[in-house]
Amino acid sequence: MIPAPVVDGRRFESFLRELREFAPHYVPDLNLSDEQGVGVALMKIATLLAETIAVRLDQAPQKHFVAFLDQLGIKLLPARPARVNVTFRLASGFEQSVQVPIGTRVTAPGNDGDISFETTGELVVTPGTLKTAYGTDPVHDLIFHHPPGFLDQVPRTPTELNYSIQSFVPAKSTRLQLNHTTELVPGAFILIGENEKAVIQKVDEGASSRCSTR
Repeated sequence: MIPAPVVDGRRFESFLRELREFAPHYVPDLNLSDEQGVGVALMKIATLLAETIAVRLDQAPQKHFVAFLDQLGIKLLPARPARVNVTFRLASGFEQSVQVPIGTRVTAPGNDGDISFETTGELVVTPGTLKTAYGTDPVHDLIFHHPPGFLDQVPRTPTELNYSIQSFVPAKSTRLQLNHTTELVPGAFILIGENEKAVIQKVDEGASSRCSTR
């Protein structure tokens, strides 16, 4: 879609700069050196009014475009309430279920401040922890047990989970020299490139971090 043309484009600072430039030629007795003076105050009031007009002029092409589509029978979609999935987590130590009533207010960060939502139904939050997890590879008909630390629910930074190879690795090699081995333990998974996966068999710490894979 072609963006709407800009009719004026000027805003407060550009208007004020132009007024300061031309004012001495029309009202030479106006004192512009005092930022708290009457002359500068009147100039800023005029600038605010000019900016309001410029903003409305810049919105005119989009409004005319909407009116044109309206004449063609193309109507705007009616406003609809936004919907979003919400996850409720119990504080540690709770041993009984907690009921979240309908209409409970939650907020999410937005560009212009927090956005408020309300739950559309009742929810029962039950305490519990995930005991185990498995992954499947249907292409090779394989089932994988979860890697070590997967169920700890401890947030990790992207820096800890990204690794760089420090030396050349020949094809089909099972030994890698990495810049660090944070979070790497035997049984952990690593993704090499975009498609190839490997399982850590052994981790060595020394002058450089190394790991053996299969």
